[in-house]
Amino acid sequence: MIIATLLPFYRIHEINEYFIKNSNLINAKEKIIYVDNVYNEKQYSLLRQLFDGLEIKVGNWRSIGGAYLSILEDIQNFNETLVIDSDNLLDEDFLVVHNNIKSDIYTITEHLSWNSKNNMERSRKIGSINSGNFERPLMAYKVYSPKLRQLGSNFSIGPKQAVIFRKPIDLEILMNVKAAFDDVPAELRSFISDESLLGIIVYLSGYKEIPWTVATTHVHHGSLPAASRIRKVLVAEAYYRFAKSLQRHLKGYKIDKELMRFKLRYELLFIKNLKTMF
Repeated sequence: MIIATLLPFYRIHEINEYFIKNSNLINAKEKIIYVDNVYNEKQYSLLRQLFDGLEIKVGNWRSIGGAYLSILEDIQNFNETLVIDSDNLLDEDFLVVHNNIKSDIYTITEHLSWNSKNNMERSRKIGSINSGNFERPLMAYKVYSPKLRQLGSNFSIGPKQAVIFRKPIDLEILMNVKAAFDDVPAELRSFISDESLLGIIVYLSGYKEIPWTVATTHVHHGSLPAASRIRKVLVAEAYYRFAKSLQRHLKGYKIDKELMRFKLRYELLFIKNLKTMF
């Protein structure tokens, strides 16, 4: 199994704290780190000194989504890849869990908030996984929801601290979504979540539901500020622009109605959030 993570330069301490431990736990065949906000050769040189033995990919994507799209491009030739958020520790029995899920794509979430309303309202139980004295629920998350009023995005891969890919994403789908994402102004791309970006990609790939279960501890890094009224306006604008761009780039994929609802939701949210500022 290949293991990869993505993180900004200012959080590289998490590589030794969590990523190396996760890599050793699963006896990873290859270990790849994607480090964002790297724009100077001295930064890259420092990374090579600190993390000898790891494959290091760098960029100045300035967004999780941009880095994630690069990962999906790079794993085209890999059979089995685990992409894990950098501030997570896998459960000791993760490989038992992994061997009990046969899906091409599935996600892993954290113990603390796995049964939150946001996760459960689009999920159904499809089984359970027994490991030692702990029975984990095996759930399936509805990738697309047409609702204009809901907690999450219309498109989402579901609860995610890690994603396991057993086969690569179709490259044409990936390139079309990437083109749409790149059309969004760089200063807004960071407001588009990787869960939503992945949701669109897997929906285009034919997945209506994605299995998920519980198998990580999320050690919250705490570096992000609480959402302000201004931030909510910017999030809505970013998604609205992304939806419009997707409509241009995905004309041949027969999801016009879904994209129309997607765009409408964030147009309404933009107006609503803008009004709260005055």
